[in-house]
Formats: sequence, structure tokens, C-alpha cells
Amino acid sequence: MSDSLIIALALNRIRSISCAEKLRLAGTLRSLHDLETLSLGDLENTIGRRTRIRVWEPENWVKQAERDEKGLTAGDFKCNFYSERDYPPLLREIHDPPFLLFYRGTLPPPERPALAIVGTRYPTGCGRKAAFELGLEVGKAGIPVVSGLAKGVDTAAHEGNTASGGRSIGVLGCGIDRIYPLSSAGAARRMLDGGGCIISEYGTGVPPLKYHFPERNRIIAGISRAVVVVEAPEKSGALITAEFALEEGRDLYVHGRCIAGRINGGCRRLESEGAELVGNGSDILRAWGFGNGSVSKPADETRESWSKDSGCAILQKELEGQLVSYAGEYYE
Repeated sequence: MSDSLIIALALNRIRSISCAEKLRLAGTLRSLHDLETLSLGDLENTIGRRTRIRVWEPENWVKQAERDEKGLTAGDFKCNFYSERDYPPLLREIHDPPFLLFYRGTLPPPERPALAIVGTRYPTGCGRKAAFELGLEVGKAGIPVVSGLAKGVDTAAHEGNTASGGRSIGVLGCGIDRIYPLSSAGAARRMLDGGGCIISEYGTGVPPLKYHFPERNRIIAGISRAVVVVEAPEKSGALITAEFALEEGRDLYVHGRCIAGRINGGCRRLESEGAELVGNGSDILRAWGFGNGSVSKPADETRESWSKDSGCAILQKELEGQLVSYAGEYYE
């Protein structure tokens, strides 16, 4: 057990300071003793501001960090810190990125764009079908769907994406050692079996508290290239994800299939404020510059079906104008 890991896990438990402040503080701590003897005044002097912390007991952060470290081993979880190479690059760019991500499964390759699909937990049949089909369509192109594993639109989008081979990404509003809601456990298992991942900024034992879900929504938007709101009433939590998307410069779309529906006032408002309507996955792929909207899966997912000389064959097809390569990863 290294001091640096325990220090990082302990700092992650401090919810009232930002990622940038945790990074600054981590640079001043050389040992667990430094952390355990750190005063609140020293912390505030280091980060350059007063905090709202009323009870400062750093030894408790260390105890919680030790439990998190045991959870990483016992639960087959992993964690990825902001400064590490495999940390999702788009997420690193947001205003307040997670200091670390706990995850199960396999994080997506950093060069692969992901699409967030969000909406109400109580969709109509139209909304559920639209979410499933959109996840299915982009999954055929090798695009992961990001959502919150909530019942309703989230789960339908994950299920569609997984069904077509997409490596879906679920973001939790609780500790990495549980799935919430429990009804999404089956979808989560299929996501992991399909090569996707489940991520959380919360360590083991953290319950799904109400304020965690807006925090989770910033990760959903931040890790994605674009956000699609499928169906949402005026006060849906999906609109918080849409706000984060706009704040962080992500593309924002609303699905057009159910736009006139009774419970879809939130989507109609987003459209009136400038969000673009989309009808299917091809609309999004075209907006991303993938020609006619039909893109094959990434090379690493189709390689088994090619011959040993596939690299030469691909090059020859490019030279003949039969194939277009996008950053060496997607082919049309």
C-alpha cells in the first residue's frame, strides 16, 4: 500500500474542495504523516481561500481512504487519477473534473467520441423506443453511449448500444461498489460483458444521495462529444445534463420523434432555445463529419474478420477512393 495512493484517495473524500485545489494540496504532501497532521488553516493557506469545512479530522479521511484501497482489491475495481494518461481527455477539460474515477470494466479509448443519451425515468413507449434505437444505431458505428443507468431513457439507450456491440459507459451517482437503481443491474452486467465500463467519482460505501446526481450529470456531459435529450418534462434532471453540455461547449440535440408528446415540454424548450433536432444516429454521425452517416466499427473491433494483409488492403482501398479513414480509427 503506497502513501501516494492513500493520500490521493483521502483527498478525493474531501467534497468541499475542487480538483485543482486537491492537485495543489497533493503537491505539498510527502507522506501520510503530512496529511494526518495537516491543519485546516494549512489547507486553506495552500488552496488560497476559506472553506466551509466545520469539522477537520484528517485521520478520518485516511481511514476512509484505506477502506477504499481495500475495496479496489476486493471488488475488482480500478481508479484513474486526473493526472494519469488514461483519464478521459474530454473530461479533463471541464470546469471541475473529478479528481479521480473509480471504474469497473474497460475505459474507452481516448480518441473515440462518445454520445450521451439522457431523458426521463418515466418515458412513453415512443421515448423508450427512440432511446433504444438511437443507442443501437450509434453502437453499430462503434460509438459508446454514455448515460446514468437510471431506469427509463438511460437504461433503454444503454441496452440498445450494448445490443449492437457498443461499449456503453454508465455513470453512477453512488459508490462504485453498488448499482443504483438495483433494477439496472442486468443492464450493467451486459454492458461490462460487452466491453463497456461503469464509472463513479465516489468510493466504496457512498450512498446515492440527492446532490450526487447533478454531480454525476456533469460527468455524463463532460465525457461525451454531444448530448441528446430524448424525452424530458420541464423539471427533468436530464435538463441539468443539457445545461452542463452547453456550459462545456458540447453539442446539444433533442430527439425529434416524440417532440410533440405530452411529457416532452423540456425538449420543446431546448429546441426553442436553439438545440438541434435529430431523428436517428445517422444525423449525429453526419454532424460529426462522418460522410453520409454510415461508419463502420473501429478497426480494433473488426480486425478479426480481415486477413493478415488487411493493412495493405485498407491502404489500397484508400488509394483507389473506395474507403475514407478518419484519424486511422473509423472507416467509411
